[in-house]
Amino acid sequence: MLRVRIELLPDGDEEAAQLLAAVDISNDGSGTQSTGHYHAVLKEAWRTAGDQQAIYTTEAKILDIDRELIRPVQLVSIALQVLAPVKRTTATSLDSLGEIVRGPE
Repeated sequence: MLRVRIELLPDGDEEAAQLLAAVDISNDGSGTQSTGHYHAVLKEAWRTAGDQQAIYTTEAKILDIDRELIRPVQLVSIALQVLAPVKRTTATSLDSLGEIVRGPE
């Protein structure tokens, strides 16, 4: 199982870390030797108007992932694209949201 935690560190302070979300990705065992099928769960913490914290859960199936081509970080990216897609309009669908400024070394 992969688990990714998303934390807010106010002013970079580790002691003040606040968990915003967590993603768990587990192999569901139904794939083949060459492709994997996964169950992904996103839990997000939100502050309500009364400053109470609510946890929202989203679940997804990730199917037919090539085990030899897709690295764990890419699997996390695929899961997040399914669980929390960026809403885009037709006008902005081809616009880049960022760029690599330094490659893997």
